[in-house]
Amino acid sequence: MLTNVMTSECAQPDFEFFSMFESFDIPVFAIEPNGKIVYANNGFASRLSMQPDECLGTNLYEQMSSVLHIPEIAAERKKRFDEALRTKKHLAFEDERDGITLKHSLYPVRLVDGAETRLLVIIQDISDQKRRESDAHKGLAILNAIVDTIPASVIVVDARMRLVGWNRFSRDIINAKPDNEMLGVIPFERVHPEDRVSIINKAFFNVLNFGIEETAEFRMRHRNEEEYKWATLRARRIIVEEQPFVVAVVTETTELKKAEDERKKLQAQLQQSQKMEMLGQLAGGIAHDFNNALTAILGNAELILQRLNSSDRLAENIQDIHLAATHSAELVRKLLAFARKQVTQPEIVILDDEIEALLPMLGRLIGENIRVRWHPDSAGARVCVDPSQIAQIVSNLCINSRDAIAGSGSIDVSTDTIHVSREQSRSGHPCTTPGDYVRLAVADNGSGIDKQTLPHIFEPFFTTKEVGKGTGLGLSMIYGILQQNHGFIECSTEMGKGTAFTLYIPQYQGILCNEDNQLPEPSRKDRNETVLLVEDEPFIIKIITELLENNGFSVLSATDAETAVELDGEHQGRIDLLISDVMLPGMNGVQLAKKLQERHTGLKVLFMSGYAFETIGHHGTFEEGVDFIQKPFGIDEFMNIVQKAIPIA
Repeated sequence: MLTNVMTSECAQPDFEFFSMFESFDIPVFAIEPNGKIVYANNGFASRLSMQPDECLGTNLYEQMSSVLHIPEIAAERKKRFDEALRTKKHLAFEDERDGITLKHSLYPVRLVDGAETRLLVIIQDISDQKRRESDAHKGLAILNAIVDTIPASVIVVDARMRLVGWNRFSRDIINAKPDNEMLGVIPFERVHPEDRVSIINKAFFNVLNFGIEETAEFRMRHRNEEEYKWATLRARRIIVEEQPFVVAVVTETTELKKAEDERKKLQAQLQQSQKMEMLGQLAGGIAHDFNNALTAILGNAELILQRLNSSDRLAENIQDIHLAATHSAELVRKLLAFARKQVTQPEIVILDDEIEALLPMLGRLIGENIRVRWHPDSAGARVCVDPSQIAQIVSNLCINSRDAIAGSGSIDVSTDTIHVSREQSRSGHPCTTPGDYVRLAVADNGSGIDKQTLPHIFEPFFTTKEVGKGTGLGLSMIYGILQQNHGFIECSTEMGKGTAFTLYIPQYQGILCNEDNQLPEPSRKDRNETVLLVEDEPFIIKIITELLENNGFSVLSATDAETAVELDGEHQGRIDLLISDVMLPGMNGVQLAKKLQERHTGLKVLFMSGYAFETIGHHGTFEEGVDFIQKPFGIDEFMNIVQKAIPIA
């Protein structure tokens, strides 16, 4: 309003116009073109240590020279005043002296028609404003410096998806462009095509239109690289001069993504391992109870067959019972192998030699339409494994390959050696324990395994074969054998192209030694040895008692350890052999043996169990020379072990 009044021509008297500035605290004055002061308010006059009336008629430029003592400032002010009068346009300028910044606003005015144009000058002290602006600029500079140090891309995007702001990381690391080429860049063009629509909708339109804060994960390219890297984005809306913008912080997470994927993989492996462990415990418990029943079935069947004439019409039925029980015992052994509770006799063997010896049998097992190709390359590496387990592993894998091949095909069996470093064992390698391994691979060109089936292949009783053509224990048995021998297994497969199983068996690094595992030939003389039999299953006590008594032994029997201790105390003669189940109610078999050996120096012990040595180890350790027999067992096998325990002189 003031500008309009002063820059327009009006006919008001001078005093009426200038009187409006009397109440102003800031200096206001008016001069003629020659510098003569024609109006001064109190704010201006006090600067000259004068009264307003005393200022009138004096020359402004002379006053400035005497007050400022700085000719350059006075000359610059006069230049500006002359320019405003010459151009008859409003003009403003600032000058600074002794830390004080003054703003001069110049208004050319002509108050009476035909009168000479005068210059109205209003002076404002803007020192505080300047200091605030300076502090703001410093704060903004500090903020910009901080943002530039952030190891992530900080960008501002306008409503047309163009860059209008960015930090150094975005400029140098992501875009690799100079500042003059950054303005107007569309950052979403760097996003992977599969992620682009989702990111634009979620991290741009949602934020811009609804003002919500969004986070997202996506893939993007850096610079001119072809490879996409993972990143996370956090975006929110800001309003600048009534215009909406999206501010986003984009952080690369490729390594974190890899670590997370690896963590998920390890978590899945852990869950699978725990699942298999629980299944193994279940299988071991079932096998323990089943072994007791099979021991009685096999023993009684063999005793009946010994008493029956081979021509007896019942003999064939008993033989069928014995055959079925033997087959069941084989299934239980596979369960125990899966549960890692199988009794084994590890030997130091050369893996290539063991597989070489199996090739003729594999040829007959597989058939003529499938070719078995053997590729030994482990250079005589040795392993400490029960040879029968090697045969079980190779034959079962080859049978699975045979069943997966329709018509003709091939199975490749190969070996080599491998060293697994600590870093490899921690980064997704099948071998989670570092060391030297012999690697055994069995690969076929069969039908492959589908994705739905693959996670379950090592589970017991899981099979894709027709009813009656598979028990589902082959691969679970192999899994258990490898766990028992501290080995590992992995499977790679592709539908329609085949499957490869790769096994890692620890190399034996010790010194070879020979052990004689042959049982002595039984030859009895008339002797009256006494056996203390401890077993919590009455039907097993019955069959073993009958078997021992038929072979000339005297038998004391008990169903628990406490009763056995009482029988020993009441018995007047010598006890030659303790036969005990390891798992007993109350005191277990190992504890019982130690207690009785304190009374009978040199007492021989034969343990029985449906479990293996690992489980037995939880209840005590065997003394050297203690014998063990795994349930179920036949009567000949049992008597051979008894003869070994107390050999005939």
